[in-house]
Amino acid sequence: MHFIHFNTECMKTLCLALFLVVLSFSALSQEITQQIRGKIFDSESHVGLPGANISVIGSDPFIGTTSDLEGNFVLNEVPVGRISIQISYIGYENYFVSDMLVSSGKEVVLNIPLTESFTNLGEVVITPDIERDEAMNQMATLSAKTFSVEDASRYAGGMDDPSRLASTFAGVTPSTVENNEIVIRGNAAKGILWRVEGVEIPAPNHLAGLFSGGGVNTIFNSNMLSNSDFHTGAFPSEYGNALSGVFDINLRTGNNTKREYAEQVGSYGIDFAAEGPFAKGKNASYLLNYRYSTYGLLQDLLPQVTGLPSYSDLSLKLNFPTRNAGIFSLWSINGMGSIKYLNEKDPSKWKTNYDSYDYDIRYNLTASGMNHRKIIGNNSYLSSSVSFSATEYINKNNYFRPDLQEIPVSDQNEIDYKYSFAGFLNHKFSNRHTNRTGFAVNRLQYKYDVAANTDVAINDRPDFFVKSNDHAWYYQFYSQSKLKLTENMDLNAGLHFMMLNTNNKVTVEPRLGINRKLSDNHKLSFAYGRHSRIERY
Repeated sequence: MHFIHFNTECMKTLCLALFLVVLSFSALSQEITQQIRGKIFDSESHVGLPGANISVIGSDPFIGTTSDLEGNFVLNEVPVGRISIQISYIGYENYFVSDMLVSSGKEVVLNIPLTESFTNLGEVVITPDIERDEAMNQMATLSAKTFSVEDASRYAGGMDDPSRLASTFAGVTPSTVENNEIVIRGNAAKGILWRVEGVEIPAPNHLAGLFSGGGVNTIFNSNMLSNSDFHTGAFPSEYGNALSGVFDINLRTGNNTKREYAEQVGSYGIDFAAEGPFAKGKNASYLLNYRYSTYGLLQDLLPQVTGLPSYSDLSLKLNFPTRNAGIFSLWSINGMGSIKYLNEKDPSKWKTNYDSYDYDIRYNLTASGMNHRKIIGNNSYLSSSVSFSATEYINKNNYFRPDLQEIPVSDQNEIDYKYSFAGFLNHKFSNRHTNRTGFAVNRLQYKYDVAANTDVAINDRPDFFVKSNDHAWYYQFYSQSKLKLTENMDLNAGLHFMMLNTNNKVTVEPRLGINRKLSDNHKLSFAYGRHSRIERY
């Protein structure tokens, strides 16, 4: 007979291996889950709706809950993966969240607006018939679409960029594959109105000064986004100073129950994000995201590589709910970008005309604001904001003749500032009529110092100069209403007024839209709008 002898070390190793095997089987047998929470509220008055039913479709065992007195809800132990959620509430139209991704690393927070039904009768039966072409803005009739952070990340060519995502929509085409500039029904990107948290800002694209409103990509990462709207025509009257389209960007609120951190490495940049409550048990929260471009890293590691865009950006949102004074929020987006090229000082190596140029181009942007929103009674809310934005565009360009004589082409130094104060009152008169009336006061300030050479073949020095430092004011006022004429027909109507003090000209822009529901799957819409935009100085 043969006996196998185990020493102490062998026994420890076997025990450890057995423990790991048991642990792995235990982990496989336990389903990974996540928490979903959020708020259900009236889409017109923004008042929370208590007692709404929220459930995960097809869950077994059933996963569901109801909203509390303020409209808040929590769904616990939701399996990770793609799920669909349905919401029902007495007297309100159905709502359906389809194919939403739930991951183990991040809690899901939803803000769901419900629309009061025309007849205001019994409980609504939920069916999965969400219209993804509907905008969040209830005053929009057509040519509007909602997009989310998940849309931007799932689209193969989106690169986490709202502009590139929008290029897939009807009536929109990309201008070039080299940047995110888009053309909307033949209109240039410089005619697009960009709004962040309800505030008009300059085009938030890296190196936007180099292109006609487009850039390398947007200054804020899509991870900062909440559901946002994109309009391509006949905009509601609250959108002024726009010609071709509107990006109405909403930043999401940071998690106010636990701190979360994320890192992401992609072809366009390296990101770091953080969010969470300022203090445990308090509702105030923070959300921030920093990104540094991958191209910038390549140039740092390979100094001989030139002509690649380098950029970095920082975005943040701070949210401060109060018991009686409403919700205060601070937000800011900031970006710095540059592109530099030094040519070979050997004409024999020049293959194209561009090889005979040196350039150093920089574009910096900052935009910040403080917003306040307060619910008044059961049918109204008041929103106001103060904001500041600034852009700096520098373009130094030199041309080298075959004899290496250096000829200055351009020396642009352009700085623009904007200060704004805006507000509106949204009032729901009934389930048939809602009105929004608001204003904006804007102060523009600019400082330009430009020297340019119009023909380098003839001129040895600049022959075109601009030197100006001045300011202007423009004022906006609008009022718009949504009327439910019948159960199957609604009307959106409004006026937008804009006046520029340099010429004291008042522009009146009427907006009108009609929707007629023909059947469960068909709808006929008509919209008209007059639009105008102030050109840069």
